[in-house]
Amino acid sequence: MRDSIAPQRPAATVVPGIGRRPAGPVVGAMEPPFLIDGAPYLTAVYAPRDRVSRKRHHIRALPCGGLATASPMPAVQDLLRRWRYPEGIATATTEGAAMDLDLRKIRYFVAVAELLHFGRAAERLHIAQPVLSRQIRALEKDLGAPLLERDSHGVTLTEAGHQLLDDSRQLLATADATRLRVRRAAGGPRRLVVGFRAGVVVTRALRAFGAAHPDVEALARRVEWDDQERLILDGTVDLAYVRRPIREQGLTLLPLFSEARVAMLPADHRLAGKPELALADLADEPRLRYADPRPGELPIRTIEEKFESVASGAGITLVPESVAEQYSRPDITYVPVPDAERDEVLLAWEASRRSPLITAFARLAPLADPARAEEP
Repeated sequence: MRDSIAPQRPAATVVPGIGRRPAGPVVGAMEPPFLIDGAPYLTAVYAPRDRVSRKRHHIRALPCGGLATASPMPAVQDLLRRWRYPEGIATATTEGAAMDLDLRKIRYFVAVAELLHFGRAAERLHIAQPVLSRQIRALEKDLGAPLLERDSHGVTLTEAGHQLLDDSRQLLATADATRLRVRRAAGGPRRLVVGFRAGVVVTRALRAFGAAHPDVEALARRVEWDDQERLILDGTVDLAYVRRPIREQGLTLLPLFSEARVAMLPADHRLAGKPELALADLADEPRLRYADPRPGELPIRTIEEKFESVASGAGITLVPESVAEQYSRPDITYVPVPDAERDEVLLAWEASRRSPLITAFARLAPLADPARAEEP
């Protein structure tokens, strides 16, 4: 586009508010094209004839025929930062023209959508509320859809707003993860961080991976039920051994193995010492509500917190068999529950990543299966 425009120097159409003086070669263009009488035009920026002079760049509208989009030249606003356009330069996007999302505007939108209050969102973002309002309106204009409904009762999300909020969290997490991985790569040797849930032993898989990739530092980090997806999507871990239930959006999942579950009971419980139990035996027992706490209750996140809650008599819970084998306390007992749903272990990583290290580790991931513990 740059070479095709500059030599031809087509006749310029003067648009109100845009400079009239012919100038030197084309040095920039505004994307997307705009329409004049139904025909697409490109906003071209010409350099001054005299490079030594202090004359400003000049802007002209050039007919661009059947072109659907402009070339990736510098934006007009970047070339003419000293100029002030109170209302901006009006453009009319041709049908099908692409619009890049501004992550800063997306972050602003997420803050408003989560708090449903412009004032509190502005405080969280450390910006003025009028600035935030303008950015949200600009985002709505970019997307061509209303995202928020504002009235005297407050702020609510439109259907488009709900959709954008669902997509934005993953989009921002992916951007943050990319930034983290780039910084990590710039700071030292290659590294692979493997997350794992309690009970999953990753030692054999890490050793096998390290032997095959001695130039890569392989590290392990424990994840919990309430952060296993987030730590993958934000780049804290490159991949992780996770347990169901799991929010699958944005993840690639590789099923590995399943294991039986057992009841975790206080040592003095009436059912302690039984060879096994059925789910019907536990029907009237209070259960720990760690995945669905009541209002005001603190969530139970870790196996250690489960121990304390069960030992104190707050309730019972079911845990994977591997957890029972690795974690024990004299005031806790475990009883098999054969008819309980088996616990499924999967390997998960961000769906958009194409990493040879992740592919290589995925081949070795089944070594964490307790059934393979005796294999050489």
